[in-house]
Amino acid sequence: MEIAIVNANIPWQINADALLFSFEKGIIETGSSNRILGRKPAKMIDAEGRIVIPGLVDAHMHLYSTALSFGRLDLREVESIEELKEKVKEATSKVPPGAWIIGRGWDQEKFREKRYPTRFDLDEASPENPVVLVQDMWTCSRPEYNGYGKARVSLACKRAPQQLVSKRGRQAHRFDL
Repeated sequence: MEIAIVNANIPWQINADALLFSFEKGIIETGSSNRILGRKPAKMIDAEGRIVIPGLVDAHMHLYSTALSFGRLDLREVESIEELKEKVKEATSKVPPGAWIIGRGWDQEKFREKRYPTRFDLDEASPENPVVLVQDMWTCSRPEYNGYGKARVSLACKRAPQQLVSKRGRQAHRFDL
């Protein structure tokens, strides 16, 4: 069934105030209301001058966070803490001192070491840049910070740095997201 939307503001088309579409084919044609109505559509909708744009369907992909991930360090395929440190070092070499290194996707179960990265691992890889790395599981993940990152977060949170160190002083502090 073809449906016409007439008397519309279609910002993505010059000199068009109507469009013809079907659910099977999508948008078939854009143009003037007279031209579109000349196609004898099964149904006509008067948009009354409102803006009409094609719909975007989000297949639960979290579009915003997906877009942000393109500018972050992808750690999904990392198989060891040493490899993780190398990726952090490489990212650090591409930015000035003091710039954040943000990564996501690591999974300690895939690591040969079968442990979480520590603040000390991250400090070794990036002594002059704050680092935050988020686990693979977004729904229950917690970020791992290096020492510089913890200090920057503590200033932002107005907490003393010692409050951000784990009880053992070895594993990077984890914040619930």
